[in-house]
Amino acid sequence: MWGDKLQFQHSCFASTVDLSRGLREHNPIILHFAWHGHKSALSLFEQDLAAQDLEKFIASWIASGKRLRVIIANACNSDQIAQALSKHIDFVICHATSVSDEDDVAFARELYGYLGAGDSLGLGFDAAKMVSNPYCMTKRKNAASFKLTLPTKSRENSTCNTSPRKMLMAYTCKTGRKFDFPNAYNS
Repeated sequence: MWGDKLQFQHSCFASTVDLSRGLREHNPIILHFAWHGHKSALSLFEQDLAAQDLEKFIASWIASGKRLRVIIANACNSDQIAQALSKHIDFVICHATSVSDEDDVAFARELYGYLGAGDSLGLGFDAAKMVSNPYCMTKRKNAASFKLTLPTKSRENSTCNTSPRKMLMAYTCKTGRKFDFPNAYNS
């Protein structure tokens, strides 16, 4: 169902260069990290990305008028990073504890299933938490109002009015395991 609304762009074993280039080339609405995390950094391939460096970059990215609205930090202990990012991003999903790869995938499958079906981020998040509970969301706006919608002439009722292309960019770097994001969420 989500296939007509979401296009996954993914980069396995991504570096900071891959992140910067991917954001520039795809200008996504949702950025999904599936990396190992620490309280003060995300572990990219062969290098950690400090929380303050990521926050500074995302703040500049948003200030330049880019359309990024949601960050999913599917990384252990990512709550402090999420708090910093939430100053600049409408919605940041994270978790305060460690989480298994199986829970990562189960959570994402539910969340994107709901978003792709046209449901709100709030409903998708609540459904995904039933499957994998350690997640939390920081938000500056009402998640019940955020939906992925196809372009229309009127923008009145659309919180996220964009083309179905390049909606999500997923970066993965789970040591020893390659995630296949386009197929991982097929229902």
